[in-house]
Formats: sequence, structure tokens, C-alpha cells
Amino acid sequence: MATPEEIKDLARLLGAAGRAHHEVFGGPNQGWAEWYAAFLIDNDLESRIGFKPDLDRVVGWLEAADEQHRVEASEERWPDYYAELFFSRTENLDR
Repeated sequence: MATPEEIKDLARLLGAAGRAHHEVFGGPNQGWAEWYAAFLIDNDLESRIGFKPDLDRVVGWLEAADEQHRVEASEERWPDYYAELFFSRTENLDR
């Protein structure tokens, strides 16, 4: 189970990915999930979640988090929501 500090740390990294993506693209783009996933992996996602996921797995987490966040119309900040979802997806994985 992730600690609140671990969730906050991952949320900060996700927020940094969002800011960097905006600087590069200026807004939405079709390949956002792949771009974010590469950014997260390149910026030590492994140390935050305890193993090195492949790009496709991280893309899947991002797309699932985005869809759930929209469906639930959550008012929670997206980086916090995504971080919680990432940890929920990694807890019982066969790594």
C-alpha cells in the first residue's frame, strides 16, 4: 500500500509531465499518453512505484486514469487521481 507521501511524490511527477507536455505541444495532442509515459519512465518512475514498467503498461494506466477521471467527473486534481490509480494498479502485479 502506497503511503500518502509516495502518492504525493508521484502526483508531483505527473504534474511535471503535464507542464512539460504543455510547453512542448501547447495543448492536447493525439499521442499524449505515449509522451507522458516516456516522460515518467525517463524521470525515474521506477523508484516511485518499485519496479520498471514497460511503456505500453504505463500508457494503459494513463489512458485508464484519464477515462475514469472523466467518467467520474472527479473534482480531484488529475495528478493526484492518476497517482492513486497507478498505485492501485501496481499493488498486486506479477512483476
